[in-house]
Amino acid sequence: MTVRRTQAERTDATTTRLIVATVAALVDVGYRGATTTEIAQRAGVSRGAMLHHFPNRAALFSATADWLADGHVKRFEEGMKKVGDGDGRLAAAIDLLWEICSSPVHVAWMEFAAAAHHEPELAATVTLARARLIERTRNTWHANFDEFSDLSFSEIVPDFAVSLLEGLALAQRTAPDPAVAVGVIDGFKRISALLDSAIHTSDSTSTPAIDTSQEET
Repeated sequence: MTVRRTQAERTDATTTRLIVATVAALVDVGYRGATTTEIAQRAGVSRGAMLHHFPNRAALFSATADWLADGHVKRFEEGMKKVGDGDGRLAAAIDLLWEICSSPVHVAWMEFAAAAHHEPELAATVTLARARLIERTRNTWHANFDEFSDLSFSEIVPDFAVSLLEGLALAQRTAPDPAVAVGVIDGFKRISALLDSAIHTSDSTSTPAIDTSQEET
């Protein structure tokens, strides 16, 4: 027996196909080449059907930017759930973030970021999507690395990690050099390990507070 999908399910399916097609177009032919005609062809729908779901290119790109940001965060959240409590947590988190930033799908995000320089409407969309991405990445980072939470600069630790790795991904895209990427990531891991070690050393050598509430007067 064939189960008929509801209208809402069909709408969601078509919307997802269009967004996935947009990402593929951005990766393959870049922002300028990702025209509505190109995207509709990749999604296997008519341009009229596409415009029924997204009235213009800006609306489609806005939904795609949100989809990319949510996908990156979910990938990080799910990946961190698999990371244990051992000494390799920081290195694993860095590897996971690099895996996300260097993925083919992230190329679509970089295309948006580059184009946003010249398109204010797109810039507003990308800025909002990135703000949500950073906020959720911060939350996941602090949930897994609460030892950083007392630092005065704790809020910028995940921001720094994402910014560094995004910059490295862009550099690798324009001038690929795997050895440089490995060196940068290894150096970042070493710096992170030193910071983590310093935090734990400080915690273990700090003088415990003396409770005087029960002392006799």
